[in-house]
Amino acid sequence: MLAFLSGIYSFSYAGIYLYPEIRFFWARFTWIAFFIPLTFIFFLNNYLHFKLKKLYACLLIILSTIAFAISLFTDLVVQQLNYIQATNYVELIPGPLDFYCRLIIYFLLILDLFYIKKGFAIADNNIKLRLKYLLIGVSCFIVGGLLLGVFIPLISQYQNVSDELLPILSLIWLSFASYAIIRFRLLDIETFIHKTVGWLITLVVALLPFSILLYSMLSAADFFQLSTAVIIGMIIVYLLFTYSTYALLKDKIDSLFQRKKYETTKIISHFTQSLRPVLNLKELTNTIIEKINNIFYSSSTKIFLELNEQDSIATIIKKRYKILNSEQIINEITAAHHILELENNELDRDFFTALEAELIIPLVNNDRFIGFITLGRKNNGKIYSEFDIEQLVVLAKSLSLLIENRIFYEKIVITLEKERNLEKIKTEFINVFAHQMRTPLSEVKWALQMFIEQDFGAVNSKQKTVIEKSLKSNNQVISLVNNLLDIAQLEEGNIIYHKVPTDFKPLITEIIADFEYKIKKRKVLVNLQMTDKNIPLILIDKNKVKIALSNILDNAIKYSDFGKKINISLVIDSKYAKIAIQDQGIGIAVNEQDKIFSKFYRGNKAGRMDTEGNGIGLYLAKKIIQENYGDITYRSQENKGTEFIIKFPFTHP
Repeated sequence: MLAFLSGIYSFSYAGIYLYPEIRFFWARFTWIAFFIPLTFIFFLNNYLHFKLKKLYACLLIILSTIAFAISLFTDLVVQQLNYIQATNYVELIPGPLDFYCRLIIYFLLILDLFYIKKGFAIADNNIKLRLKYLLIGVSCFIVGGLLLGVFIPLISQYQNVSDELLPILSLIWLSFASYAIIRFRLLDIETFIHKTVGWLITLVVALLPFSILLYSMLSAADFFQLSTAVIIGMIIVYLLFTYSTYALLKDKIDSLFQRKKYETTKIISHFTQSLRPVLNLKELTNTIIEKINNIFYSSSTKIFLELNEQDSIATIIKKRYKILNSEQIINEITAAHHILELENNELDRDFFTALEAELIIPLVNNDRFIGFITLGRKNNGKIYSEFDIEQLVVLAKSLSLLIENRIFYEKIVITLEKERNLEKIKTEFINVFAHQMRTPLSEVKWALQMFIEQDFGAVNSKQKTVIEKSLKSNNQVISLVNNLLDIAQLEEGNIIYHKVPTDFKPLITEIIADFEYKIKKRKVLVNLQMTDKNIPLILIDKNKVKIALSNILDNAIKYSDFGKKINISLVIDSKYAKIAIQDQGIGIAVNEQDKIFSKFYRGNKAGRMDTEGNGIGLYLAKKIIQENYGDITYRSQENKGTEFIIKFPFTHP
């Protein structure tokens, strides 16, 4: 639009001499210069995003439009023309408002300088490099415009000469703008052409109905005989109508002329969606490279990731590409947080060359530097457009999050794999150890029993007491070995469950009976409450579930003080049989409650109260209950007791 207005402005001066029959019109039309500094303000606002307030923008547009209309349709600005045939020179006689119109242009040019300074202050380095040559040209135009269009006419009689030099300034800034566009991709030329054609279509479409209205109004009156207010009103109506028409046609124009870009946006959206199921980091990066090459025609795409301190990106690049200052360059990329381009970079050019890169895209998520992606030259011979850059910026945000999640996922997988391998080694050791211990322990047990039964001769009471203690300790070790073997088989998946329909009422009664001696010894009171309803038979491995429930009841007895009560209940609902074992014992400390089902874990109080425990019972109980489709939960309060709740479903999934 700036180039278009500058061209019209220059052509209007030429029109004074090229079209003598309407040179008075062209002399007035030169005041289209109002819109050149105004349009530049909007250009800076759009390009640098400093958010010009809508109210100010509307006031500037209205002021410029009214001033241009007065200049074009009245003699208040350009009053008269004197053509000197001998010298082929046209002298402009200014009207009474000429000075004030020049002040308006002076005001708009000052605003341009203000917004250039403001915009340049907030622009990043890439934008500054792109704008540098354009701003040099515009600054020449503004300073020259102030001198030739304002100051010289105020202090001298050479107004016409200074006015005729103004178009030359337009050509100067257009030259700088063209260089910036070609050299630094200031604008996306394809987008510029499409938008221009779109606006021309809109102007034509809007002009058709408006011209019919205008013709009906002018059928009885000459255009220049209309009042200034009517003419200004018509121009404002036409501008509003044109803007409304463009708003209605915008989507169709964009889809018509920018179909490729809309398809690219759609492809990128599908691209990011398709990456989400990919969990393997190497597969993810290979897919990203392949798709970027296809979408953006990159000849060489590379991804560098900061995975660990030992193999940092800087170290890898220094070794692979022989770039000695790689640490400094990576620090600059980390700090950049925007796409770096070969033509507009402040990095070492050898770095781009070594990596065969045209673009470097930092990958940053929540201010954490993850790495960067490099794109090589395009296979189709074109350069990366502004639209490409915009799409890559959006894509980089999504890829940063995806890649960081996959890095984190792989770290977790590696950690879990190490833990699994360590657990496997422990399980294999326990398995071998338990098997090796079982035979000698059994032999010791039978030998001690033979001594007690006096198979080798009579033993006195003291000898018998020592042997019985030894046998008891030996049995405890055998029990521990058997538990260890059960755990090893559980974790290896080697235990076979023989599940049969089981009635829980006799099973609970049987378990309590097995502990009759311990119950009496600890002088605890067991209170059993079972539902009167018929309980459906439940498919479980009866013997193993009995072991699990026995372990829980054994703990309730061991960790209850003498004379305390243990409540055992069996109830049913529509889906489950629920067994609850509640004691009034030592309870479980809050900081230990999340560990009680861990293998070999024992709470501090439990360890002091029962020194012979091994921390296997609850771990084994939970495993068995879960393998029989059951569920176990608990609630506990230190020094007040613990309640375990076990549920078994009537039907299995």
